[in-house]
Amino acid sequence: MGGDDMSINDCDYGKITKKFKGEGILKNSSGENFKCSFVAQQFSNGNIFVECDIKESNGAAFFKEAFIFFSGIDILEGKTNSQNKIIINGLSLLNSSSQKITFRAKNIKVYYTKNIDKADISKLKYGIVNFEFSRSEMVFEICDKKIYLKPAQKYQSLIRKIKNIRSIDLTCYVEADVNKNSIEKTNDLIKKLCIFLTLANGNYVNYLFYEIYQEDTKLKAVYRNANTKQFINLNLIPKKENTYIEDYINNKFSYFLDALRNWKINAGQETLLSLRNAILLFTDAKTSQDFLEARGLKLATAFEIIRDIYAKKYDKENIISENEFAIQSEFHELLNEKFRKEDNVTERDINRIACNIDCTNRYSFYTIIRNIYQELGMKFDENKARSFVDIRNKLVHEGSYLSDSTNFETSFEQYSFMLTFVGEVFLTIINYRGKYIDPQKYPGFEEDVSVQINEILES
Repeated sequence: MGGDDMSINDCDYGKITKKFKGEGILKNSSGENFKCSFVAQQFSNGNIFVECDIKESNGAAFFKEAFIFFSGIDILEGKTNSQNKIIINGLSLLNSSSQKITFRAKNIKVYYTKNIDKADISKLKYGIVNFEFSRSEMVFEICDKKIYLKPAQKYQSLIRKIKNIRSIDLTCYVEADVNKNSIEKTNDLIKKLCIFLTLANGNYVNYLFYEIYQEDTKLKAVYRNANTKQFINLNLIPKKENTYIEDYINNKFSYFLDALRNWKINAGQETLLSLRNAILLFTDAKTSQDFLEARGLKLATAFEIIRDIYAKKYDKENIISENEFAIQSEFHELLNEKFRKEDNVTERDINRIACNIDCTNRYSFYTIIRNIYQELGMKFDENKARSFVDIRNKLVHEGSYLSDSTNFETSFEQYSFMLTFVGEVFLTIINYRGKYIDPQKYPGFEEDVSVQINEILES
């Protein structure tokens, strides 16, 4: 694979959050090795790129077959200029030139000690992007673990910048007390905490890396190719004061963990539907980069996930059980008897109609919404439910908002209504009982415009 020279510095992936230079060996699945010097960088959007200069004398032949050679590449091992061991995994070729190769990588592991297995690990520190809060530091007790949330340096200027230009940057760090046996469990907990904060903050909150410490001595760091999204200033939980966020994390995270377990559908080891995916769709529906119709479709899909999980979990897909409703063969015979003499009706037409009889046994979208509200203890408003169904149907089938609605004057009002409708369901699922932002109250989504969620619950 050939091409023009490419430098990872030429690509606009945001600010460089970490950079390593050193010497190493590229290895492919055939056992072939090539010495190289490298520059590995992680950007604030989570992307990791590695640029290598090949040292081998047979470089020309190698570059000619670079694409084939690197189809099985897995790893770069070496040392940084500071003489720390470095392992870069999951290399995929982006570009090659006369002596230079650029890769995307899945992760970078840097070891600051030779005996990490013998070290007394006490702390993990995570670099978090795009989480906004007010106070200088917050401390939480979740899952019997003390969690510290600390702002990055120059936090206020960082937040102003990413809000103004809708960018991505490290805004805070999460620290957790651990031991060597609880690292993977803590990583999983922080991933779930990020989704939890994503729902509250309206931004895709994620961690780019974590560092392992013994007291204040760094032992190892792992940088990962993480998914991120540009900053969106459409929060669900008020954030002018940390009181709501503190209550949200301290009192509702355990409910959120229960909801993650309960609101999902698995097929063997594979998760087909999940609350996590619905929350990410809900968050992605707030991005101003998409057309308003695309954002509305994402909101509709987010609710579809909740609807399907509920229907499958509580066996509410069919009005009558499938065994009791096994009438397809009888219906086929009835159609045959009715239409067998009709020249314009074929056997294939009759088979198609008979196969569709099962659809008549399904609960309507409206009915499942009503059932979900009852299950969650929410006040059911028939007009709101029908409005949501009507807007959803128009978006799904025609790709546009309602043009003749008596309840909404503009498409944006319909979009704002959908945001509130879906957001209220998410908050109720995690048993939230504080204030939340209702975008219908003010078109600019001001943080002051908050209501008590108790107003939408059955007394």
